Amino acid sequence: MAAPNKVLVGEYWSSSIALINGDGASINGRITVPGTPKSMIYVPSTQKVFSTDYLSNEVSALDARDGHEAHLVDVIVGSGPLAMACFHADPDVDRIFVANSFDSTVSVVRDFVGIAEPKSDRDLALPVTVRALPNPTSGRVHFEAFGFEPARLEVRDSDGRLVAAATGPEALSWQATARGVYFCRLGDGVRSAGCKLIVR
Repeated sequence: MAAPNKVLVGEYWSSSIALINGDGASINGRITVPGTPKSMIYVPSTQKVFSTDYLSNEVSALDARDGHEAHLVDVIVGSGPLAMACFHADPDVDRIFVANSFDSTVSVVRDFVGIAEPKSDRDLALPVTVRALPNPTSGRVHFEAFGFEPARLEVRDSDGRLVAAATGPEALSWQATARGVYFCRLGDGVRSAGCKLIVR
């Protein structure tokens, strides 16, 4: 992955990004990242490099400015992030689309233009996702929520009827009692995400 006057190379099994001098062939240092860096993308407007952790569910954001090269923050995405593309339609926000190979989803990460280094995790907005495990199920199901603190669970059947609701820690699991297809939604009062559940 090329950045101005440097080349960044993901070292898959060593959990690091090598910084190679673009004017020569010397390695100027390494940035440690979580997991196994698989693919990277450079975003010129924010001078960041995004690196996927293929064997996990995270994308690392790196500061690629000369003299400021560093790991910034990890953003939770779907399972098995494999490839990325950047879309610049808004002058204030770039969007990085992440293809997640293990769960067949695409996550969208917002990267704010003009913020070379994030002040907090909120500067790189976490996509909100929910997964039901196991799915399909024949009994109790556990929900994994990413990007927000779940406060309320709603479970509806295929006709849209509310069949269960829970709040607080109880919202992270549900005991299925009848076969069918259900639509589950978790939310924190501001944001929410949903998933389909099959009960056999």
